[in-house]
Amino acid sequence: MAGTRPRHLPQGPLVAAAALPQELPSKCYVHYYLYLAALDAQQIEQAGQHLAAYRVQLPQQPAAMQAGGWLESAFFAAAYQHDLPAARAFQAQARPSVLVTPDVTARVEAALARLADDPVQALALAQTALQALPHSIDPGSTHLYAEWLADTVRWASSRVEQPLHSTAWLGGLPSNPLPLYKLLAGLLWATIRPFLASVVRRCHCTGAATICLFHLSSFFFYPWPSPLPTSPKRTPTAPRPSKT
Repeated sequence: MAGTRPRHLPQGPLVAAAALPQELPSKCYVHYYLYLAALDAQQIEQAGQHLAAYRVQLPQQPAAMQAGGWLESAFFAAAYQHDLPAARAFQAQARPSVLVTPDVTARVEAALARLADDPVQALALAQTALQALPHSIDPGSTHLYAEWLADTVRWASSRVEQPLHSTAWLGGLPSNPLPLYKLLAGLLWATIRPFLASVVRRCHCTGAATICLFHLSSFFFYPWPSPLPTSPKRTPTAPRPSKT
């Protein structure tokens, strides 16, 4: 069955094998393949039932072969059942094993990070898992996991980029994307602007000096609020006629 995508596995023989006596040592792997097939077909509830049946027989397997089952249970609990405590409990039962490839551990950690709403960690781990997928010992299931990992990368990327390009949190500022240093400079200008305005009023700066200060502000941030207040212009009066 290696190399065959799970949803393309022959369901009839697998279902018939699952009905055989429980004493057969390979019975748990039948449930595992049925779990993968159901998961690949988006039959989540049925996949959970087969995984639970597989997990019941997991302690009867050699210790080196149990780790993959516990980690798969952790992944399913996090990615599809959204149960973080259960996922971490399953993960804690997995012991280090040479049979667990790096893509499995990274995928499980990515699912936990996504459920914990940690997009930065989820993005890094999902990318790591995708890079390690070609070395998986189950090439058939890599198609299923590659799709989930790609979806996680898209989710995490949108969440990571959003705080850097959105200015809605500043309140009242334009919604077009601006570099972060421009936003910080804008906040700095909003802080010192009242002080500069008071200096202009107290020192009776000329209109030209005020305009220079306003244009200097455009180095930090754009667009700007209204320019600094200028000193009121004096209307020239006509000369008084001399008395003769």
